[in-house]
Amino acid sequence: YVRRPENETAEDKLSWLGGAELKALPVVVVKPNAKSDWIDQADEDEWLKLIAMADQRTKATAIRGDERAIFKLFSLGVVTSRDDWAWDRNEEKLGEQIRFNVDVYNRHLDERRKAKGKFDFEAIYKVGEVKWTRLLRNCLEGGRKLDFDESRIWPGAYRPFSKQSLYFDPILNEVQYQTHRLFDGKTPNPSITTMGDSSGKPYFTLGIDRVPDLNFVSPGSGGTMTFSRYRYTKSGERVDNITDWAVAQFAAAYAKKPSPLQGRGLGEGAVADSTAQPRSPLPSAASRLLPSPEGDGDFPAITKDAIFAYCYAVLHDPVYREKYALNLKREFPRIPFYPDFAAWAAWGDALLAMHIGYEGAAPFALTRTDTPAPRRADGTHPKPKLKSIPDTGTVVVDEDTQLSGIPRAAWEYRLGNRSAIDWVLDQHKEKTPRDPTIRAKFNTYRFADYKQSMIDLLAKVVRVSVDTVAITEAMRALDRGGWPEN
Repeated sequence: YVRRPENETAEDKLSWLGGAELKALPVVVVKPNAKSDWIDQADEDEWLKLIAMADQRTKATAIRGDERAIFKLFSLGVVTSRDDWAWDRNEEKLGEQIRFNVDVYNRHLDERRKAKGKFDFEAIYKVGEVKWTRLLRNCLEGGRKLDFDESRIWPGAYRPFSKQSLYFDPILNEVQYQTHRLFDGKTPNPSITTMGDSSGKPYFTLGIDRVPDLNFVSPGSGGTMTFSRYRYTKSGERVDNITDWAVAQFAAAYAKKPSPLQGRGLGEGAVADSTAQPRSPLPSAASRLLPSPEGDGDFPAITKDAIFAYCYAVLHDPVYREKYALNLKREFPRIPFYPDFAAWAAWGDALLAMHIGYEGAAPFALTRTDTPAPRRADGTHPKPKLKSIPDTGTVVVDEDTQLSGIPRAAWEYRLGNRSAIDWVLDQHKEKTPRDPTIRAKFNTYRFADYKQSMIDLLAKVVRVSVDTVAITEAMRALDRGGWPEN
């Protein structure tokens, strides 16, 4: 292997190669590791000392003794393959779209039956009155009837800080993976989402409590992986999704380190009842920056709720993300045992409360400036802009309105390639639907109808962003000298 300068152009490389004598090059012998990585090889020895958040064996087996991960079940987000049809911010409009889809399908099903084997399926598919995915085609050709069921309209997480309604249906969703085992459409289920593997985008994690889309943080992310606090059995019973094995591992790890446990209400190796009620999340994270990792106050019991919060905090640790950047791009996260479980669990509680409950956050005090155009025609609205300018701390909402006074740090809270602020702006843009039927019959979205609610939401997301950055910077500032490897 011979490496050339990072920013060298293709022409430069070809020129160099044309004059190079291969046998004289100072080559480095590269051998693939156990995971077939040839370059950018991660430090697997240290990584494998950490506890796995998830693995396929634990997911597949029902044998308790074969558990080797923190979470029992995990899943990619739902794939509708017809997002224009199956997702919408307006529940009533979503119902109208799905009813139309079902009616068109059943009409063609009746035509197929009357045709007695002479039905031209390809002609129907070519017209494209609705989205004909492989699954829907198979159902039509197999003679299966569809019904609209209002109870299948579920609350969902379409994109970060963009809650929408989803028609959660095994036919009108192309692939549901295991999402039906993590969510029931009625009861919120705190969940940790992470970037899927094989992604070149920056790592992210975000807490949600409803079923996510596969591309929760945009296409090409490797898919959004979800680790939920609870799961549902095949009979519909809601049970813990954090394994008893994980509780034992945490108890054993912290029993070896008396400082986090001694004098905080727990004896050595003590483990609280895993069925205990969740601790109340801390209402305001950055206002007090939570307990110091040298810590004082009561130590939380090593419950499954505390482990869930602890994992969420570690996944936000900027030092952890930088150290294991290559590993996190390629596989499920693994979790270290940091000193002072209490402080990290408290940080995780606060982050979960902010990220899942962002709609209840205290709005950040933004300065709104309105300069309406004097010659705008009656009945028209200002053209949306939805542009953020971090250097000046402003957001241009539309031709009339600008928001200012946003701290530069708010843009530092990023999910994938975008800041949380830019995710909010992107999801409120007026975009032409790709589907021709949706474009012609159901494209009623106007930013003007959502302008004030977007501004209200943005003020809350700015607050969440600033507070999140304050916590992650407190994590970064820790003196980690003398910390154990895991």
